[in-house]
Amino acid sequence: MGRLVFFISIVVLIHGNWKTQAEPVEFENDVMVLTPGNFDAAKSYVRFLMVQFCFQRSEPCRNNTRVYEEVAHHFARKWGKKEFSEVAIAKFEVTGKENELFAKQLDASASHGYPLYKIYKNGEFYQNFHSVSDWKLFAAHMRMLTKMHDEL
Repeated sequence: MGRLVFFISIVVLIHGNWKTQAEPVEFENDVMVLTPGNFDAAKSYVRFLMVQFCFQRSEPCRNNTRVYEEVAHHFARKWGKKEFSEVAIAKFEVTGKENELFAKQLDASASHGYPLYKIYKNGEFYQNFHSVSDWKLFAAHMRMLTKMHDEL
């Protein structure tokens, strides 16, 4: 699918003046790539955001990459059909001091083990999700969440 880039406008208060700052959010294989600079804006982008916190040098993360990309492809196809547009699939690479500190603030540090999955609803932490080896189980869980909340 290649890399797509879009910009999220973030309003920042600097020295008493409001400024709009464009923060790039890239997609790799339909997975939104998050950084400390775009994380908060991305959380409010959709109703449900599943984030994979991963350390790509770890074997479990590398082994799970393809499964997670399949989940992202599934929802990208659904977006094209105007279905499940309230769901996005993202990853946060926990490499480097800044990213490690940021992940720790989100209670997503290495002490939990990687990959670690967190679901955000309407910009707030909602629940943890445990890794599975079948992309259909990931996708079914996210579809179930949207339908469950549509019925409430």
